[in-house]
Amino acid sequence: MATFEVFAQQTDGIKSIDGLKAALSSTLRDEGYANNILTSLTPGSVGNVAWFEFPEGYTETYLSENWQAVDPILQCSLRAKKAFYWDSSVRASKLSRDAKSFLHQCKDMGVHSGIVFPMFGPEQRCDVLSISKRDDLEVDPKRTPIMQAICTHAWLTYLELINDGASAIDDQPLTKRECELLLWLKVGKSNDQIATIMNISDATVQFHISNAMNKLGASNRISAVVMALQRGLIRL
Repeated sequence: MATFEVFAQQTDGIKSIDGLKAALSSTLRDEGYANNILTSLTPGSVGNVAWFEFPEGYTETYLSENWQAVDPILQCSLRAKKAFYWDSSVRASKLSRDAKSFLHQCKDMGVHSGIVFPMFGPEQRCDVLSISKRDDLEVDPKRTPIMQAICTHAWLTYLELINDGASAIDDQPLTKRECELLLWLKVGKSNDQIATIMNISDATVQFHISNAMNKLGASNRISAVVMALQRGLIRL
């Protein structure tokens, strides 16, 4: 099984987007996700596609059939503020006949059972990294936080490679307590558990975590931990 620590070590000092894509794709395949795409989003549509890994013929069919116009996962991605499972978003949506047909064809071609991770950067930048399966295997929700951490690290590394990394992170230093809290988050502790360990209130825990997220420019806790690791503020 993939681990964040191994992926971070594999991509440390990586010099090319192709190399990053290869490392991410290999790690995701170990978890059963043979498909992935990293793309920016613009209001109403896909923007710049950084890379993609899909079954042969899928991308050509997606474009030639204008599936973008009926793709319900894309529509959910444009509105998403946090990670979501494809199946959950589909169940919660009223799908058109064309959208249902699209999903059936995707499954036939080996693109289904996915997760979308929205990524938010400076100047209203919005990217998504979407991963999906080719085999009819269930998604393990217990592994989703690990997948999110790995995908967030890949995205931040991508920003650095295209020279946007410096603007994606605030220069404000973290306090010793903020770093300690992030270390506890890294090992999966909840607010209640951290409060007990550090002998502070839940409100104090949330206050310091929010401060750390704001300083790092992180949209969620997992992103904050990954950003702190990348900057050397906490250790693997």
